[in-house]
Amino acid sequence: MVMSIARFNMVCPGISPQHVSDTYKAGLDIAEYIDRNGFAMATLDEHHGADDGWMPSTLVTAGMMLARTKTMNVALYALLLPLHDPLRVAEDIAVLDLSSGGRLSPVILGLGYRPEEFAMLAKDWAHRGAL
Repeated sequence: MVMSIARFNMVCPGISPQHVSDTYKAGLDIAEYIDRNGFAMATLDEHHGADDGWMPSTLVTAGMMLARTKTMNVALYALLLPLHDPLRVAEDIAVLDLSSGGRLSPVILGLGYRPEEFAMLAKDWAHRGAL
């Protein structure tokens, strides 16, 4: 059995705000297209403060994709949990999963590997595991 999966990270170095807007709109159009054409899943992952435009808001993007699609899953590969409030993440995941009929799956939680993200968000790099 063949399973088709598309990865979205929105990386595009040196881009303008208008280009970022266009990129996200195109990503949603592509998600709708691949859903209609039998893809099983779209994956999203996050980074913060990246010079290359890497997607910082996986839960928001997942919600937009789930709203535009009917059958495919949207997966988070990975959500950097120490950079977020864990209760808020749990609530947001629950709402997205329930409203999409269980299509927010799987959700992978990561520790993160870029100290600059922790500094930018005033999180303690040395204790990221405990966070």
